[in-house]
Amino acid sequence: MDIVEQLVDNVEATSYERLPVEAVEAARMSILETLGALIAGATAEGCREVVGLVRGWGGKPESTVLVHGDKVPAHNAALAGATMARALEIDDAAEKGMHPSAASVPAALAVAERRGGVSGKELIAAIAAGEDLAIRLNLATTPYAEGKISRVGTCMPLGVAAITAKLLGLDKTGMWNALGIAYAQSAGNFQSIVDGALAERVTQGFAASAGIVSAELAQTGISGPRNILQGIHGFFKMFSRDQGDLKVLMAGLGQEYMGTQTHRKRYPSCGCTLSCTDAIMELRREHGIRPDDVDGVLVTVSRHMYTTGGPPFQVRNNPQIDAQFSIPYTVANALLRGKPRLEHFTPASVQEEEVLALSGRVRCVASDEELKRRAGLYCSTVVEVRMKNGTKHSQFTRSAVGSPPGRPLTYAEVLEKFNDCIAYARIPSLERNAGKIVDMVGNLESVDDVRQIILLLVA
Repeated sequence: MDIVEQLVDNVEATSYERLPVEAVEAARMSILETLGALIAGATAEGCREVVGLVRGWGGKPESTVLVHGDKVPAHNAALAGATMARALEIDDAAEKGMHPSAASVPAALAVAERRGGVSGKELIAAIAAGEDLAIRLNLATTPYAEGKISRVGTCMPLGVAAITAKLLGLDKTGMWNALGIAYAQSAGNFQSIVDGALAERVTQGFAASAGIVSAELAQTGISGPRNILQGIHGFFKMFSRDQGDLKVLMAGLGQEYMGTQTHRKRYPSCGCTLSCTDAIMELRREHGIRPDDVDGVLVTVSRHMYTTGGPPFQVRNNPQIDAQFSIPYTVANALLRGKPRLEHFTPASVQEEEVLALSGRVRCVASDEELKRRAGLYCSTVVEVRMKNGTKHSQFTRSAVGSPPGRPLTYAEVLEKFNDCIAYARIPSLERNAGKIVDMVGNLESVDDVRQIILLLVA
């Protein structure tokens, strides 16, 4: 039988009581972090349009469109919520371009509201189990797909389907069918990033919506394929040239939950920019570098990181997206302005003459060989600053702060991120509710019905 059966069994067996303490805390941080990202991104370009669309579609009033209000079918509420959560690139991430919580948390809240009576413990267990499944699939997919296939679009529909099936109480057969139907909807690529298209934000919404619809279809009796991963046209054949790493897929199943391996960002930009930003920030601090004294900056990254964010910076139709996914811009921004903030990625800030000029002096190159020589990782970088007086300063950064191989963010740092997001959003009612939201997430085990949180999340 397809190995997916063991993944289904693990999702079914996962309970709050069974979870390791670190998995519980990881889920708690993901919830708080994602709510902050969603609130900050609620009015970002593309998000208001998606909200207007799902409101216009109407339908059964099952779940709240977070921040904006009104109730729509659960899958449409998740479509809007996940799009908002991803919009400002401040949500968590995993290896190879995966973004788990921006899809899982809005979807879980939408389903929990639809069902009613979902406790905080149930919510934590469902998110931990679903993200574990999706991240395992992501890590088991071979390098063939790197830089080509969106792990959000391929893996997260299955993760959200598992979350939904668990919250809706589907049995093993129902959950298996839900995953099979989700696989039928799995798709995605990185072309939206390359072209700076708003569709990149909506891709997160697609994953959340598809997962919910898949479980709802399974609940009605629609069957899905059984051999989801190892079938002749299964997941690994389709997305990994039949080379899925089963050892990685199954390692520690049921004992270790992969949500503990997520990368929590310090800065609001793509994961491929974070180690570069850390490196230039360190050089700036250590050597007191002033932008006017810089002749040029050379950034060495992996081929995949270069494909995603390495080309020379240019402003096109969506300046915010162009900046979020640009290594030259994020390096120039940190060198010029210090610690990157959400305000630095607004269209007005991105197009300021000084940062544009400095971005033009940042050149990025790809060299897997150089990073391998330095025992680098997937996201490692070397940043070299050439000064006008002829001196050079170099910094090798193996992994960004916030990533498990380096130094994961603490709960206090995630709380600081949440508060920064609230301040950026400038929504008075949510500013007033912020303390209550933090307290409720911090004591989620004692919450009998998570709809209490949702009431606090409407402007």
